[in-house]
Amino acid sequence: MYKIKEIQKLLLNVSAISKKYENLAKITGENFNIFNVLGLSTREVRTHSAFIAELLNPNGSHEQGDEFLKLFIKILGSKFNSFELDSAKALVDVEKGTGLINKDKTEGGNLDIIVSDNNKAIIVENKIYAIDQKSQLIRYYNYGIKNYKDSGCEPRFVLLYLTLYGKNASELSIKLDTTPMKMDECFKKELVHNDKNKDYYILSYEEDIIEWLKSCKEKAVNHPILRETMTQYINLIKQLTGQTMNDDMKNEIVDEVIKDNDSLNAFFEIKNNINEVKYAIFKNIILGVLKSSNFTNATESINNDNEKATINLKNDYQLGVWFAGDLDNLIIGIIHPTNKIVNDNYGQKLINAVETFKMEMQIWNDGLITFRPCEYTRLDVKEPWLKIQNG
Repeated sequence: MYKIKEIQKLLLNVSAISKKYENLAKITGENFNIFNVLGLSTREVRTHSAFIAELLNPNGSHEQGDEFLKLFIKILGSKFNSFELDSAKALVDVEKGTGLINKDKTEGGNLDIIVSDNNKAIIVENKIYAIDQKSQLIRYYNYGIKNYKDSGCEPRFVLLYLTLYGKNASELSIKLDTTPMKMDECFKKELVHNDKNKDYYILSYEEDIIEWLKSCKEKAVNHPILRETMTQYINLIKQLTGQTMNDDMKNEIVDEVIKDNDSLNAFFEIKNNINEVKYAIFKNIILGVLKSSNFTNATESINNDNEKATINLKNDYQLGVWFAGDLDNLIIGIIHPTNKIVNDNYGQKLINAVETFKMEMQIWNDGLITFRPCEYTRLDVKEPWLKIQNG
């Protein structure tokens, strides 16, 4: 009972700090974000690629010439080997088509962002929540080799893999299932990313893009509309990457936690039970879907496997909630081991029940149907949990 009281006390005190800063955000207007208002917060092409490309464009509407592009190249130079191109002459394309994807998956597709001075290029594969496509980075590397290489096979381009947290590309994206019948000797059959040899480089929104945007803001200090638009975009990235807490709030919470042994002990008790809290939320939405759809035969027990929770239904069906793609994507899934889910009356009834939530649906070959219910889907970001808790 003693521990429970201390935990409740810490939660109340932290909640009070959080509410104080929430009220401050309301007063200052920090919660207003045009990207959220327009429903564009996670659109890779329409929002993120378009915004970044516009800033990189020397002929962009920002009217700052190649200043922002030079700052971006400077970021690359600080992280990787030095790379330069003629920024004043650079052209920027979004979703540049490179032809139809061929049978061997070695060529074709659309480049999210490409910056080129006709001699050298920066090619960016931009991922917010989308999953990798088969041999995707191989195709983009081969496009670079085909158009930007020296007299041998040395590339005159950098291939960047940009994600929220700077993760590696999946095996699906950097390897081929089969060896192509014909391939230019300079083309790559698979890509590597290690300390000795890099065919592609990793960037993150969490650190690299925010760092670049802050340096761009400094350049645009005398251009208030441009500066504040960048501020809104930085806030959006912080929201997507779980960095919405400001430094003052962090310091107050840390002070509250370490002020005495009881508070510190309560903090670790909360931390040790965080997965149980998430599983409880998992269980609530699963049972909520079933209850709202009159599925009365669901078992009350829930099976927890790492970050996955499932409830057993009849006919070997399961309804589950988990995080996929390195814990990036919140998924509600219907699982049927016999691979007949679409042709089964019970399975179709279950699909219809979950579809009432108007979520994006995908049917897989192994008897799995998945749904993505919300935008902010990172496991350790608070937004999905609040949205789930609120129905």
